[in-house]
Amino acid sequence: MKTKLVLFLLLFGFVGQAQIKIDKQHFVDLLSEGRYGDVFREASEIRKKEYGKCLMIDYFIAKALCGDGYNKEATLKFSTILKNYKLSDENRIFISSERDGCTVSADPASRRGLNLNIRDFSNIMAMTLPEAAVRGKMGMISNCKMPPQEMTYVRDVSMEELESRLFNINQAESAVSKYKSILNSNYHVGVSGRFLLITYGTTVLNKEQQAKTSARLEQAYNFFISHYGLRPPDKLLAVYLLPDKNIFRQTAKLVHGLKVPDANIGYSNVSDLSLVGVSDVSRIGTLTHESFHLMVRTDVGDVPPWMDEGIACIYETSRWVGNSLVGDVHNWRADVLLGASYEMKSKIPGLREFIEYNWQQFDGFDTKDQCKASIDYAYGKHFMLWLQEKGKLTELFGAIKNRNEITGDSSVVFLSDVDLIEQTLGDRIENVERKFNDWLYATYRIKLNMPVVSPGPGAPTGGVTPVPEVNPVLDAGMPNISNQPVARPDQTQEEITNAPVQQMVQQLPIEEKNPNELNVVQQALTEYSANEILNLLTLRVKKDFNDKMGENAIAYTYYLDGDPNMLDQIQEVNYQRNHKSFQEYNKSFKKSADQSTNFSFKGYQWGYIETVNVYLLMKDQTKSDVVLKTIVYDN
Repeated sequence: MKTKLVLFLLLFGFVGQAQIKIDKQHFVDLLSEGRYGDVFREASEIRKKEYGKCLMIDYFIAKALCGDGYNKEATLKFSTILKNYKLSDENRIFISSERDGCTVSADPASRRGLNLNIRDFSNIMAMTLPEAAVRGKMGMISNCKMPPQEMTYVRDVSMEELESRLFNINQAESAVSKYKSILNSNYHVGVSGRFLLITYGTTVLNKEQQAKTSARLEQAYNFFISHYGLRPPDKLLAVYLLPDKNIFRQTAKLVHGLKVPDANIGYSNVSDLSLVGVSDVSRIGTLTHESFHLMVRTDVGDVPPWMDEGIACIYETSRWVGNSLVGDVHNWRADVLLGASYEMKSKIPGLREFIEYNWQQFDGFDTKDQCKASIDYAYGKHFMLWLQEKGKLTELFGAIKNRNEITGDSSVVFLSDVDLIEQTLGDRIENVERKFNDWLYATYRIKLNMPVVSPGPGAPTGGVTPVPEVNPVLDAGMPNISNQPVARPDQTQEEITNAPVQQMVQQLPIEEKNPNELNVVQQALTEYSANEILNLLTLRVKKDFNDKMGENAIAYTYYLDGDPNMLDQIQEVNYQRNHKSFQEYNKSFKKSADQSTNFSFKGYQWGYIETVNVYLLMKDQTKSDVVLKTIVYDN
């Protein structure tokens, strides 16, 4: 008798109703017996449940369609898996081979009762799940020469361990005890409402701060459920509010065995329902971004990359308008897109190309270009903001969420992402792109290449009547926010409400603007704290091989590189090289107040180091935290 192997697919790690149990061996047995109809029906039923839209279920549906002779539909299903799921290299190769093996020319009769070979069995049973349990938020990119980095595991954390971190809302005491056993004494664990709030070091939340932070997170949680029609999870969510990137990276290794990319400032782990980010009680934009990634997978586990990251990025800089959370039209990612439109226009995709990206392409791994990835995040965010302004965002999300499944029924038509965009907006994708580009230009002075529109009626295929362009009609209860105050990353509602009148965004004149002049105007509209400025600046080092001390030591000049307007706010930069061979190590800091040299500091050394502790003293006499900055070498 074959041993039953039951995989508990903990896409969200829930017990009971929210836990999806997939008996892989059962499905493999059905496939090997040629019972493709049973596989299709049972897998399709699981897919309707919470967290049921997942890689494994979609794989069995595709395999059943192929085995039953629906080769065209199976190939489409396999292609959809490759597009909408973040796959390991091994699983990407496996799914691709499965798709290629289901050829359109194969005789359906020859596939009935087909016995799967040993290779099929071994690959299916070894398929690691969940795929892409961790999703990160990319911050600003300063060095395009560096390839994008993937999140990698440096230590194995078992699914059993991750499952043990899940608690009902009434199990707060047990949850706190569990997390204290995972973390060291530098962390502080509290609970308020449905949230475990975890801080580090000197940041200890009192009950009032816990309640305020929990209330803000709860408000966003309820908004996502109601606004996007999602089924709510019923467990405590673990929220890590960490002071800087150094502690963020340490925590990722400690809690999840993860090495996070340098550009990341937050991530969510769907396996233990955790949100981890560089945040504090007044700045939770990163955590709001990550909470969308968690929430959307209750019902849309196959959400495409452009929509998943596009919508999540909306809420990293947002404000409450009545009971609606509204993304800020003017935000820091607009500067990314604006800069790219002058210096890297070839990296900005056309809309159709962008919508068809898989995760490898979206994240820049296919081209090994992290600036391409940063541009994709910015482009996706602004396409979603445009849809928000037009009042079409939730309608399009609903169309993606509720689209017809791929079946062998010829009367049921599966619509692609492009089809659904055309259907929702009542226009061809080329015309949609043209209108989106017009909005980018009118709102930000971002000028992109216009698509070539083929001749013919303006409506997409399928008999959809074209909708004439009218004044934007926003979602119910959402006023036009184009002229609202500018928000910086993670700005609070209180800060926005109290913003001075001069921070209101003015309508730019239609004539062309010099890009440098425009850049100054936009940057003048944004205020950053000392911590934010330090986070946005790049620590660089230039070596001078002609300037020596002794036989081996040469001059290394450390300096900060970035926006001149930010540098102009700094009075003094303090450096501490992070290696025990230096006299200042763990003792003191080297100071520089020379703004003309970008606050450079010269030291003599004979070898490379990777990191330096840095803190800023600003002209307004505020100080940043000490942050461990990674060095970018000029030569």
